[in-house]
Amino acid sequence: MSLPQNILQRDIRHTVSTESNGTIHLSATMLDPYHDMELHITVSRALLLEDIELIWRKSPSPHCQDITRQLETLKGTSIGHGIVRRVCETLGGSSGCGNLRSILLGLLPLAINAHAAYGHSEETEMYAAMDARMRGVCAGFPKET
Repeated sequence: MSLPQNILQRDIRHTVSTESNGTIHLSATMLDPYHDMELHITVSRALLLEDIELIWRKSPSPHCQDITRQLETLKGTSIGHGIVRRVCETLGGSSGCGNLRSILLGLLPLAINAHAAYGHSEETEMYAAMDARMRGVCAGFPKET
């Protein structure tokens, strides 16, 4: 019995940082044999997408970079209820980018986590704040326990 060959490896990295005023910076990189992209997003304390920058170093087609125009339309969007639908509508279909959509759907919820934990230095305090702010957002924080 022969072992399957590794034909593709994709590395996706998400990074989150916050400023003292509550601004959240989200970054993501995706690297595989066909793609090398870097995404930077600035989120306001009110959880609004303020700025989005996509840097392409490598793509399988020159048309991939056209998605930047669609990505720009997400500026001003609130990260909360409806964000998944908005991202899928903006980046879905034949004029969209499944890879970028996947990156955003993994990255944007981290802004909610960072926002909920903002200003708390103790772990138990942070989890209590996350529990209060994220109730009903996902399976980890159900509306009723």
